[in-house]
Amino acid sequence: MTQDEQLIDYLNHEEGLYDALLRDLSLSKEKRVSVKRAFIGSFLFGGRYSSSKFKINQEVSEINWLQVMSKFKKVIEFKEQVEKYKTMPTPYGIEHD
Repeated sequence: MTQDEQLIDYLNHEEGLYDALLRDLSLSKEKRVSVKRAFIGSFLFGGRYSSSKFKINQEVSEINWLQVMSKFKKVIEFKEQVEKYKTMPTPYGIEHD
């Protein structure tokens, strides 16, 4: 589905919104991971996810998906920069610590 290691790690960790929602479905841990991967992965490259249980039928273009993924990666890099250097750049070139 993707070669982005940060996205793969995100899909595999258990602290996200999807995990909170999936806990309510009373599925085993293995099935929760599979459902999350299928749900998120279904939007790759204009994918389609349709389920009578989840009532979802959504299409996302490849361009939109790539834009979202680039934002995801930038947010992760920004968070790492803030944690590592304890500074946050602003649009005007002024840094806050």
